[in-house]
Amino acid sequence: MESFIFNNNKSNKKQTMFANIAALSIIVLQLLGQLNITGANSVGYWNHSLQEGKVTLAKGSRVAVAREDFVQYMWSSPEACNIDTLNMKENKYITLSYYKGKDKGCTVDLLTDKKDEIVFSAVLKHYSGDGIGGCLNKDDTNSNVLPFAYSLTNEEVKKFHNGPLFANGACPDCEEGCVKKTGLELRWTYLKGPSGREWPLLVTNPIATKFVNFTAGKLFMGEGGFKIVSILKINQTDPKFHFHTPMNTSYFNHQKSICMNNLTENILSPSTWEIVGTRPDPIMTRLLVFHLLPQTASRKMTTKVEDLVTGKKYVVENEHPNGPKCDFLEISFDKRNYRLLTVSPITSTSKKPTLPTQGLPIIQQKTAPSSKSATKSPSKTTITKAKTIRTSTTKDSSGSLLLVVIIVVVVIILVVIVIGIAVYFVSRKDSGKKEKGAVRPNK
Repeated sequence: MESFIFNNNKSNKKQTMFANIAALSIIVLQLLGQLNITGANSVGYWNHSLQEGKVTLAKGSRVAVAREDFVQYMWSSPEACNIDTLNMKENKYITLSYYKGKDKGCTVDLLTDKKDEIVFSAVLKHYSGDGIGGCLNKDDTNSNVLPFAYSLTNEEVKKFHNGPLFANGACPDCEEGCVKKTGLELRWTYLKGPSGREWPLLVTNPIATKFVNFTAGKLFMGEGGFKIVSILKINQTDPKFHFHTPMNTSYFNHQKSICMNNLTENILSPSTWEIVGTRPDPIMTRLLVFHLLPQTASRKMTTKVEDLVTGKKYVVENEHPNGPKCDFLEISFDKRNYRLLTVSPITSTSKKPTLPTQGLPIIQQKTAPSSKSATKSPSKTTITKAKTIRTSTTKDSSGSLLLVVIIVVVVIILVVIVIGIAVYFVSRKDSGKKEKGAVRPNK
């Protein structure tokens, strides 16, 4: 009987090596799966996920219903907007208040049933018995300016806090050149007729441009002050910037140069994104992300007489306004078409918001939430149950490192494969030598 002795380590080493490579590959693929390599962007106050024009809401997203929901949202971060919560049950609007102390801008997430259009009321309020001249300057459009933007990712909106995006090339009477991409703004002023009657005006224009629209505001006077109201609609009718004013007429002040070359491309599109996955409201299935921008986002606009034929023309200066002078500038969304989106539950750790010293009817409504629902500390806000963290930085901030991470991972995989191949051939060579020295017993 003839018997042979073989070295079985060769087969075992190969199996172990490939098993290790397979296990390492699985781990690497799992790590890659946790990274944002799908092209999704973070949008809105609560960092929802936007991909290919559709949005997946953050975990725990729900509709704000009770007054406490609105108050907790306002206390959740300095980036939250101030919302008028006075008489919430009777109030038919979600009203965002803008005032001189709110100098960093803010963001709200709104559910809506409107597709690619934005409808709101623009309101100016002032609590003084001096009439509209108490805070409005005649023929001056720089004292009360409210710049805003919409439909931007969290990374994009940061770029608009110091003004619009400018293109290469000069535009006449535009000190910073032609505008490449911009949001919109509201300006309030008034005219005085020959009879002495005062006419409030709302001026609307893309930020840092001279594409100016005038609308007569509806004036409400009282013993404690006054307010001016205009209803506006932004849609995608060509040109993309188009205000409809159902209650009164409006007109454009045409200029030879408007600081833009393409009205369709240079102005932000009023897009609302379709919600996929969990929907807090069965009817309002789209998301509008709306930003009130700081005064630094705007530019002063003055007029000068060009000649007797063309008359006055606008000049956009490289200087931002320093207002507003009136107590409150507001944007109000009708609850029939909009709902404030919040998350549940909220554990607030932000400092108390800064409030103006005038406009008592608004101030009185903003009281601290109970100690059970919120605690104060100038830090960040953590959404405990949903495990969503609200900080001043967004998920998009990791995008700049994503390519580096992917390259490093790919290099690691290649190195592992090369090492595996080298080990394979070395082990094969060693096993071959051992086979030659195998013991063959005698018969």
